[in-house]
Amino acid sequence: MRNAARSVVLRKSGIDDLLSKFLFYFDANQGVTSTGSNISEWQDIASGLVATQATSASQPLIDFRNGQVYVDFANNNTRFLTVNNPLTIANVSKVYFCFSNVIIAGTINASSISSFELGRYGNLFSAIILFNGIPSVEEDSIIIEFLKRRLIYNSQTINSIFLQAGDLLTKRVTTISDVFFPSITSFQSAFQGCSSLTSFPLIDTRNVTNLLSTFFDCSSLASLPLLDTRNVTTFSFMCRGCSSLTSFPLIDTSNGTLFNQGWSFTTSLTSFPLININKGTTFQFAWISSGMVNFPANFFDNWTATPIASCFEGTWQNCTALTSQSVENILVSIAASGRSAPAGATGTQPDITINYSTATGSLSAATNSAASTLKSRGWKPRVNGIYI
Repeated sequence: MRNAARSVVLRKSGIDDLLSKFLFYFDANQGVTSTGSNISEWQDIASGLVATQATSASQPLIDFRNGQVYVDFANNNTRFLTVNNPLTIANVSKVYFCFSNVIIAGTINASSISSFELGRYGNLFSAIILFNGIPSVEEDSIIIEFLKRRLIYNSQTINSIFLQAGDLLTKRVTTISDVFFPSITSFQSAFQGCSSLTSFPLIDTRNVTNLLSTFFDCSSLASLPLLDTRNVTTFSFMCRGCSSLTSFPLIDTSNGTLFNQGWSFTTSLTSFPLININKGTTFQFAWISSGMVNFPANFFDNWTATPIASCFEGTWQNCTALTSQSVENILVSIAASGRSAPAGATGTQPDITINYSTATGSLSAATNSAASTLKSRGWKPRVNGIYI
């Protein structure tokens, strides 16, 4: 009865007229084989691909809420389905992922795939569609409007996306073209591991508060648009491992409190904008092993937050191209803020860790003076492994 009703919905939506143009179409309402809540098989309704999982503990779960059906991988990397059918993508093609409260669409380059996974951190899949090629504007609109009907617009229990959705998404999607998220405030780990992703669109992020690990290990991502981050408090690990990132936009970080590892291992990032970090409580490992050469002056001048333990531990560690002028800029600015080391900090917790290129010059008198001031406030400036 449910499948019959579903067929009526497909006809009315216009999706049924597009089925022949889909390389696959996995729909949580159809083709699901389950025992109790455990799903052992999910068959696509366009071309007959079958995603399976024989191990009970690794099977996704079927989930019903707000009148919708979802395949739930429970944000767990041990729950996944494997498609062992070979798949040939002859042309650049568009893929659509519909979750409980977000739709994301992007492109995949032409390729031949012997097998691929669905799941591994995916949360509440409603549908996954791979169009053969790039749809027309009208076809794209039909698909998006159809998928919008599957969303829970007032979802309060799910405020993260976790789109580490198996190797189909993370290793093959090259561009994100559409993101529709009516109720989400957290982009935590949203595109983590999307190693083929080269660009990201300017979307409305004014209500987002959490960018923890959003672009973690997006190693092909060269730039980001000027996203509206006015309400974001967490920037931790945001761009960690974005090794192709050559610039970072002057986004609004005025409400940011956590910046630890925000730009660590960004090996192509050589300079940084003068963002507002006045409310930041930690910058631990923020630029460790980055390609940083020039760090701006006055960065911490108006910093007013109370730092937590290990606030600057490892922050500029292994930044071996950093200039001596940048070292001066960093220490003079932290000193200008008037902030003291965290109360009770011990061991390396009060460290301000910096590595720099000695080929750019010796430490200046201003650097050494700032270091003395910082030491009087409990900090331990450590440059190239030596406390100064």
